[in-house]
Amino acid sequence: MRTTRAFETRLGHKFKDTALLDKALTHSSARAQRAQLSGKVAGKSVSHIAGKIIGKQGAGKPSADAVQGKPPVLGKASKKTPEKTGDKAQDGAGNAASEPAADIVGDNERLEFLGDRVLGLAVAELLNETFPAADEGELARRYNSLVRGGTCADVARAWDLGAYLKLSDSESENGGRDKDTILADACEAVLAAVFLDAGFEGARAVVRRHWAARLNTQLKEPYADAKSALQEWAQGQGLALPSYTEVSREGPDHAPLFTTEVRVDAKRFARGTGASKRIAEQAAAAKLLNSAGVWKVEP
Repeated sequence: MRTTRAFETRLGHKFKDTALLDKALTHSSARAQRAQLSGKVAGKSVSHIAGKIIGKQGAGKPSADAVQGKPPVLGKASKKTPEKTGDKAQDGAGNAASEPAADIVGDNERLEFLGDRVLGLAVAELLNETFPAADEGELARRYNSLVRGGTCADVARAWDLGAYLKLSDSESENGGRDKDTILADACEAVLAAVFLDAGFEGARAVVRRHWAARLNTQLKEPYADAKSALQEWAQGQGLALPSYTEVSREGPDHAPLFTTEVRVDAKRFARGTGASKRIAEQAAAAKLLNSAGVWKVEP
C-alpha cells in the first residue's frame, strides 16, 4: 500500500490523526477479509498450543486416565498454566501465544453516513452564498447535481482515491477501485474523517476547494432525461419516488398517442403526451419539473 502523503496533498488536508484516514479508505470487503483471516490464525494458534500441552502430558509417566484408555483433558495432568512474559502469555514450550488481532480497523460505512451530511451542509452553505437571487427550485437542482453519487465519484477520481483504497482481493480484482458506488462512498467517508480531524471548518475548506469549480459547470451538463431529473429532485426534497400511470391511449395502432400522469404526492402531479409510453412519461416528468420551478424551459 502506497503512502497517503500524496493523497493528502491532493485533498488539501494533512491529518493529525492518520487512523481516521486509514478507516475512511477501508472498504467493508477488506474489513471482512481481514477478520476472516484473523479468525483462522487465532484458531490455528489455539490448536497449536493445545497440541503442545497434550504432548507434554504424554511425555512423562502415563496418567491414570491414559491407563484407563480415557482421552487426556487439558489442564488435568499438568497444572501448569501459560507463563507470563511481559504482557504476552507463553505456552509450555516458552513460545509466545498468538491472540486474535484486536487492532482490526473497521470499515468506512459509518464515516460515509456522516460524510454525506457534512457534504450536504457545506454545499448548501456554498450555494446560499454564491446564488443569493436563486429560488428554492434552482438551489435544489444545483444541490442535487453537486452531492449526487456521480459527482462524488468524479471528485474521488480527481484525488486518485481508488489507488489508496483498501479492498478485499476479490473486490480489487473485479474493478472495485473504479466503481462509482465505492468511490462515492469513500469520498464521503474521507470528508467525515476531515470533519472529525479538523472540525467543520476543515471539512468546509476541502469541499470548497474541490466543489466550487463545479457550481456552474454542473448545470451545463444535461440530465440523462427528465425522469432521472425528477427522481433526483424528489429524493432531494424527501418526497416519494415518482409514480407513472397511463391515463389513455388514442389513435390507430400504427400511430398511437399516449397520455401519462406522473405524481410525487397529492399536490404535485402533471400529465404528458407522446407517441410512446416512454415519450409520454418524459413529457410528464418535464412538465412537473417546470411547475416545481426546477426547470425553466417548457418541454
